[in-house]
Amino acid sequence: MVVFTQTEFIYDKDRIFRQLHLKENENATKYTHQVFPKLIKLAKENLKITTCYSIRKNITHLNLPNIDCCKYVVSCFCSCSNKINEVIEDLIQKNEFLDGFLLNHISNEILFNASNQMNTQLENTINYLGLRLTKRHSPGENNIDLQVQENILRNLKDETNLEVSLTENYMLEPEKSMLYYFGADSQIESHSTKHDCKTCDSINCPHRLVD
Repeated sequence: MVVFTQTEFIYDKDRIFRQLHLKENENATKYTHQVFPKLIKLAKENLKITTCYSIRKNITHLNLPNIDCCKYVVSCFCSCSNKINEVIEDLIQKNEFLDGFLLNHISNEILFNASNQMNTQLENTINYLGLRLTKRHSPGENNIDLQVQENILRNLKDETNLEVSLTENYMLEPEKSMLYYFGADSQIESHSTKHDCKTCDSINCPHRLVD
């Protein structure tokens, strides 16, 4: 069964400024302070975030790497509608490049936070079931082929009609989407659901630069 979770619209302004390396008394920083309320309003009106997960028997045809020892597989999805990308593109078309860049970063941060909230709810469910989770596995990272996204998505779409698809290069559409998975079993070492930046191939990701 696919479980849809409710998440809050959470952001940390100070953290965002640190991620963007904005320093006080610089023109870019002053401008960002000025437009920040408008951009938050745009994000709140247009993100339309969806978060869900599925816990199923780990049967052979799922073919997900690194979880062969687990009885269950947990597939996770976090996404927002294409509307926010349209708003960002509209700002860029109007030559409001900095606003578009800032809104893109703010939206990614809020989506990332929504994923973490869903993961916490998942962790509570797993504990209630007497199971433990492997570390998080994401296609495109740590030698996991991006094509694996097709298997995770099939696992989720077997049970619900999610508004998400894959391009011919196995990229997610809408663009601001995440698919990842865990193994689950009662006989394994427990791992946190949090993303481990130390094992992530995206060394330039701003999320790894601050706590």
